[in-house]
Amino acid sequence: MAPLLPGPDGELERIPDVYRVTFEPLQTLSHLAALTSRITLGTNIVNPLFQLPVVLARRYATLDQFSDGRVIAGFGQGWIRRQPTRLLRSCTRTSPTSTPGQAGSTSPL
Repeated sequence: MAPLLPGPDGELERIPDVYRVTFEPLQTLSHLAALTSRITLGTNIVNPLFQLPVVLARRYATLDQFSDGRVIAGFGQGWIRRQPTRLLRSCTRTSPTSTPGQAGSTSPL
């Protein structure tokens, strides 16, 4: 049996079958990049706070190369400040950069 979760009205209900199986978005897009040549590939929102920024930037850069530039990156963070998005952008630059922030900072090596 599917687990019970609160619905929009607060009442417990079972998860519909269609939502029980989900796939990691960037791996799925990599598969689609291999099967297609013209469609634009992208995510609605990926939360960079749930992943290491350098790893996420590298995964997007790899997908961008595999898809010949057809990828669009969508990031969302809710109520968190912008630091992770700035850090992701700095990971994809070819020139050294620094990123100051409340929790710490990065600087060129």
